Parts: sequence; structure tokens; C-alpha cells
Amino acid sequence: MNYFDSAKNKALWEKELSSLRGERDRRKAEGYKPQKEKKEDTAEKNPYRRRITLKELEEIEKRESGRTREAKAAKPRRERNKELQAPQLEA
Repeated sequence: MNYFDSAKNKALWEKELSSLRGERDRRKAEGYKPQKEKKEDTAEKNPYRRRITLKELEEIEKRESGRTREAKAAKPRRERNKELQAPQLEA
């Protein structure tokens, strides 16, 4: 128990215990309520983030690359690996 020999570690542990005691008392009074605020906060913090569906993402990819996800997956794995490994020389 050398951890508690240090005054700094004792103070940190007491701080953690006091927050846990406070949470226990709050739950006794109000009951358990999952914190939903955190999810809303993340959406509000980043104004450039927007939710899209897989279908929308595939349409964006199709416009940008001209190929669909299914077309990429249709190629045999060996051919894809060869394309990635072989250096492409320009003539």
C-alpha cells in the first residue's frame, strides 16, 4: 500500500472517493439516470459534423470515384492485392 504513503496520492484518492460518494447519494435520491447530455454536447460542439446514412455515403463515393462499393468488393482479393503491391510504371 505504498500508494497511500504519498500525500499527493492520498489527496487524489480522497477527491475521487468524495465524487463517488456524491454520485451514490444522488442516485439514492433520484435513482439511476443515464447521462444523455454527453451525446447532445458532442453534436453541438462540432458544427461541421452531420449524420448521414450508408446509402448517402455510397452515393458520395460513387460521385467522387465513379465506382460503387459493390463494384470494389466484386473484384477477387488476389487482383486487388496485386494492384496494391505492384508498382505502376508509366511508359
